[in-house]
Amino acid sequence: MKSDNFSFSRDVADTIGVEAAIILKFIEDYDLPLNSIEDISEVILEKFSFMEEQKVISSIEKIAGLGL
Repeated sequence: MKSDNFSFSRDVADTIGVEAAIILKFIEDYDLPLNSIEDISEVILEKFSFMEEQKVISSIEKIAGLGL
């Protein structure tokens, strides 16, 4: 079972934002299939209930736009 702890580069957080850095790390660690923004955001919102839906969607769009 994977840990609920995430660590990511401060440079990444400075560049794309803390929420996006958390989401990017989660996607990388859990090998989420990137079928659609809606599918990803649903999984993220279940895992990180403290995040706002619009912020999650904009973070995923930013990650996708940067090709990460």
